[in-house]
Amino acid sequence: MKKKLLVAKTNYLVKKRKITYLDKLESAFENHYDILLISDESYRDEIEKRILNVSFIILVNCSRLKSQFENFEIVSEENALLVLKKKG
Repeated sequence: MKKKLLVAKTNYLVKKRKITYLDKLESAFENHYDILLISDESYRDEIEKRILNVSFIILVNCSRLKSQFENFEIVSEENALLVLKKKG
């Protein structure tokens, strides 16, 4: 996982867009982000305990997590990619 994070931090998009890669999931709950991308279902217990302060959530290969976001609605679902938007 650490290797993937290092590759992602040097990615072209990081230089063109404002993308923040978090070392710990807790940072996502303390700050406001427009979009949170989750690609690891092992965060299941941490997500249940907190309310996310984000507008969109993108789940990659984590479709089993979609039921944990009651304040979000599915706006797109294709293969292993699921996009949720905050209700209201």
